[in-house]
Amino acid sequence: MTRTFIAGYDGSDAALAAVTLAHRLARAAGAELVVVTAHATAAHLLLPGTEHALEEEARAAAEGLLGALEVPAGVTRVVRGGGPARALAEVAQEEQASLVVVGTTHHGPLGRLAPGSVGERLLHGAPCPVLVVPPEQGDRELRTIAVAYDRRPESHAALDMARDLAAALHTRLVLVAVAEPLLGGGWDTAMLAADVKAALDLEEELQAFASSFGAEVRVVRGHAVPSILEACADGVDVLVCGSRAYGPLHAVLAGSVSRALADHAPCPVLVVPRPVEADVAGTLPERAQVVL
Repeated sequence: MTRTFIAGYDGSDAALAAVTLAHRLARAAGAELVVVTAHATAAHLLLPGTEHALEEEARAAAEGLLGALEVPAGVTRVVRGGGPARALAEVAQEEQASLVVVGTTHHGPLGRLAPGSVGERLLHGAPCPVLVVPPEQGDRELRTIAVAYDRRPESHAALDMARDLAAALHTRLVLVAVAEPLLGGGWDTAMLAADVKAALDLEEELQAFASSFGAEVRVVRGHAVPSILEACADGVDVLVCGSRAYGPLHAVLAGSVSRALADHAPCPVLVVPRPVEADVAGTLPERAQVVL
């Protein structure tokens, strides 16, 4: 069955970046691309008798917006009523999509994904992986795919998708792992030596693991979010990470780390759901069923 990618479009520069990157990924993966735009009216604020006319006006505006978008032949365009996040999730469910791609429209001190934004809502309930694309990132050259890896089931699912993505795009794959301070770290010489040894042991272990599929390894010392963000500043074009272990099976539900990475990473961030097998059995499947 042909895979389907979904991209949201609202006319913003970030949405254009999302569509651009989604098309590149779909072409590389042999997937179909569906571009979705939504229209909505606040029915409870309207005068009786005006709902239908304003609904049609909103739909026409959405159709015009989508019609003006320059996309290659073969890309399906869908106009859907309701809020943007709901429309994208519904179309993704109907199409059994493998990926939803959405842009971010701002980057303030609290991050890109404001509470209630489309990206934020999709990261708490989309039925498939979600790729968050900052403005002007859609046509960047893709040479390095990184995956935040901590050996948990969520990161194994993320690794599977990162491997598929790197293979489709013919890019290098980098495992980014964090050696967090032991017992809070500190300036004590013995504790510092223990931290260094733990980082070296982790790197040795991961080097042996990653050599079987040709990936590079970067082990960074520090706390998870700032350390991964620092690693991503060094030539990473897409970061893949797993979502936390709770919520609907096979649904994205971002935890503090994945949400912070999507908010602040200098590159597009792909958040992958925890595999169903791990939720049900509490064990790691041989290969998580997440395919780009």
